[in-house]
Amino acid sequence: MKSICKTFVLFAGLAVAMIGSATAELKIASVDMQKLFNDYHKTKEAQESLQTEQAAIQKKNNERLTEIKEIETEIQKFRKMMEDGSLSERKRLEIENDARRRISDGNALDRERREFLKRKNAALNEQMVARMRSILQEIQDVVSEVAAAKDLDFVLDSSGRSQSQVPLLLHTKDKYDITGEALEALKKLEGAADTESGQ
Repeated sequence: MKSICKTFVLFAGLAVAMIGSATAELKIASVDMQKLFNDYHKTKEAQESLQTEQAAIQKKNNERLTEIKEIETEIQKFRKMMEDGSLSERKRLEIENDARRRISDGNALDRERREFLKRKNAALNEQMVARMRSILQEIQDVVSEVAAAKDLDFVLDSSGRSQSQVPLLLHTKDKYDITGEALEALKKLEGAADTESGQ
């Protein structure tokens, strides 16, 4: 019985020593994902593409608005013509019918313009969300590669915030931050992509 207790105490002591040494060797680093995202060339390209697409949508919307305003001007002319007391009843009805037709045209064009805006903006938003997800995944892959190369156990996002907008990491030492290394790795990816496209 004494030998079993001694063996148990010996194993318990070894287990405690192993846990203590494992905890002491835990390697944790931080990374600023927001900085990586904002500084990554693909993010900048995506933002430029978004602005170009938004400008094209706005241009088409403005063209439709101009056409609608022209119709409104025509309708105002019809209304002024109908105020003329010297018009015959037949001519007045003719102008009234023309005005109704143009009002209907204007309403249809405005409805089509609104649907166009809704459809285009929804498609653009969906496209950008997919593109941003892809960019974030590329950045996460690079961070994982840097972490693996440095034999890190955990990498925490120093730009993360709680629901009350308090930083999740209140303090980190710069020596444990791998943002710079991850940024360099992303720049190498950009250089490799430029080399491939130049061939």
